[in-house]
Order: sequence, then C-alpha cells, then structure tokens
Amino acid sequence: MTTLIIIITPAVLLLLVLALVFILLRIRQLNREEKRGKEKREFLEKSIKLEGKASTPEESLITLNHISKKFFKEYLNEKKEMTYLEMAEKLKNKKDSKIAEFCKKMDYFLYSGTKITKEDAIKMVNEFSEIVKKAKK
Repeated sequence: MTTLIIIITPAVLLLLVLALVFILLRIRQLNREEKRGKEKREFLEKSIKLEGKASTPEESLITLNHISKKFFKEYLNEKKEMTYLEMAEKLKNKKDSKIAEFCKKMDYFLYSGTKITKEDAIKMVNEFSEIVKKAKK
C-alpha cells in the first residue's frame, strides 16, 4: 500500500504543477489581450480627437503620422521604427492590402511635396480609425 501511495503522489504532484502552469499561462494571455484592447481604444480615442480638432490639414497629417507610426510598430510587433514604404511592403506580404495602401498614401502625403487638402486629411484619419477598429491584434 505504501508503494502505491509513493507512485501516485509524484503523478498527482506533476498533474497539479501542470494545471498551475496552464492557469498561469492563461491569466498571462488574458492580461495581454486586455492590454491590447486598452491600447486599441486609446488609438481610437486619439484619432477621434484628431478628427474633431480645428487644425490645418498639415497639422492633422503630422499628428496622424505620430499616432499611426506608434500603432503600426505595435501592430507589426517591431522593435525599430519603420518607414511607411517598409511597412507597406511587410503588410503586403501579410495580405493586409488596405493597411498597405494607407501606408503608401501616408508616405505620399508626407514626402512627395504635394499639399494635403482638408478632405484628404479627413479621409486619412477615417481610414486610420477603420484600420484600428479592424485590427486583429
């Protein structure tokens, strides 16, 4: 009888440890999902505030640039900051064509020398809001 208890005890102990590890990993995963949800809401709030600001289209573009670069850095899980064209290329490979197109437009408006209109600035902010809403991460 004592031999049976000695054999069962390590097995039960192992099962308890495995169950505890599983529970801790699940809690960690839920905390990450909650953090991502909070970050997503913050990006949406920032883009909504940007949309409502009475600023010039150029100021809106610069602010959108800062917000979107931070978002895409987290979305792509990158440690370094990337250019919009690098992001577009990386996203094209992931088949995120709407996001890749947004990145190409941001690059165009920021670096082509073309002056952005108020309508274009509003469109860009709206596109970014939609991207954040649909983000899977």
